[in-house]
Amino acid sequence: MSSTNFPRWYALRTKSRHEKLVRDQSDKHGIGPLLPTVKRLSQWKDWKKEIEVPLFSGYCVVRFSQQEKTPIQKRCC
Repeated sequence: MSSTNFPRWYALRTKSRHEKLVRDQSDKHGIGPLLPTVKRLSQWKDWKKEIEVPLFSGYCVVRFSQQEKTPIQKRCC
């Protein structure tokens, strides 16, 4: 197996608050996404809510081979 066929992990920079959308689209296209999240307590004036936010804001980690790079760039950019 050549190095271009071997899948590697890449960090894709996303628009702010679009990390989950990129993860879902990557999964839909058969690309292995990884979006680590953490739960955070958000507080508004009179109530609190636990929300799930990306661990690395503005990034989604995906796994693909070098041969798939160009089609992925066209879909994601």
